[in-house]
Amino acid sequence: MKLINFLVCDDVRTEKNGKNIFIGVYDDIIVEATSEEKLVYLKLFFIFRFMDVQSDNYKFDLNFLMDGSQYHSMSGTLPIGKLMRHLTLNIGVDQFPIKSFGELSIELKLTNSQNVKFKFSPEYKINISKQK
Repeated sequence: MKLINFLVCDDVRTEKNGKNIFIGVYDDIIVEATSEEKLVYLKLFFIFRFMDVQSDNYKFDLNFLMDGSQYHSMSGTLPIGKLMRHLTLNIGVDQFPIKSFGELSIELKLTNSQNVKFKFSPEYKINISKQK
């Protein structure tokens, strides 16, 4: 399994023809925050290419690290069929807490029922800094 695309944005909408519209895409990201805790909405968009991946129900663990330390996490299950060649994973984080400033990074782990693990850490950092 290989990660071939990854984006962080405000929202992802799918058109009737299957195309995706990305709204508020963060570039080498700076999210401005005030000194009070704030809840924001983030969308994470992953595209994977499968190579020799077994059909199974995978458990996913999504971890957010602030300056290298655990900050926020979420988990769930993900069914993967045996004829799938690509997977688009669109994860919405409704109430993501912004409670400190620093560099936020993302790590995704997928584990199947035979305990085979895949780990993805995109070279994508979110710099959370004070609003000026």
